[in-house]
Amino acid sequence: MFHFQTKPKICKIENWEIGGQPGEYSTVLFGGIRKITEKNKETIIEGLRTQKTLSDNFNIPASVDLFIRRKEDIKTSLDFIAKQISEPFLLDLPWGELELKKDVLEYVTKNNLQDRIIYNSINPLTDEGEVNLLKKHKIKSAILLASDITHPNADGSLNLLENRLVPYAKKANIENMLVDPGTKAFDNENMAGEVLRSIMVIKSETGLATGCAMINLIESWKYIKDKKDTPEYTNSIASANSLAQLMGADFLIYGPLKIAEHIFNSVKMTDKINAEANKGYFGLKSKIT
Repeated sequence: MFHFQTKPKICKIENWEIGGQPGEYSTVLFGGIRKITEKNKETIIEGLRTQKTLSDNFNIPASVDLFIRRKEDIKTSLDFIAKQISEPFLLDLPWGELELKKDVLEYVTKNNLQDRIIYNSINPLTDEGEVNLLKKHKIKSAILLASDITHPNADGSLNLLENRLVPYAKKANIENMLVDPGTKAFDNENMAGEVLRSIMVIKSETGLATGCAMINLIESWKYIKDKKDTPEYTNSIASANSLAQLMGADFLIYGPLKIAEHIFNSVKMTDKINAEANKGYFGLKSKIT
């Protein structure tokens, strides 16, 4: 196990603490919700109950990554999530599409949800207009998606982060910056493992809380394409998430909410390994039990 020489920053969002040395704080988990309809509401509610039970049992902070892609989904989605959970949550919006973002953030402000959302994301397409929008609506927390398509490696992610995304986040008055280097697909110029290297490099150089969505890597794997809802699928996701934790990830967008019961046990185990290893060697004062 290892310690980062640059002192890691701790993000305090509501009653959560995200960041620190490996094994210092529990890894924060987010289950994905892509769309909420009348037909799937009960299934989502059941998934949220299951995740909450697991979160309480394993003492792992958990919430959702809520996708909004259409104006007509804004009220339905935000009202539903605000009612069903009390935790902060990722608000996942498409790159660009400033008009949709204006409508979403106006609704967020109208319903006093600014402190609960983690804006996902400030990214390579973010411009001054989006920065001003975040500042206007007093958004405090955001994912910085440091995925550089032209330089898809750890150095490219770090350069994009330091020279564009962090300055934009500061200009928008973002207090809590969470970095996602972005995952690369399998069979794409041997870049699949770059996200793991990027997590280590970014935390080493900046100290910022860092995490990723390893689910995107797994779903690019040809072997898994016809194996959804099988042990091979969920075991692969659990293994990939553990790899990210071992590299220092502070949060994980672990996959669809429905697979929560396959994720928490392995996340807790890896947190525990990191905590005990770094207590024993570095004298880490861990909050993980």
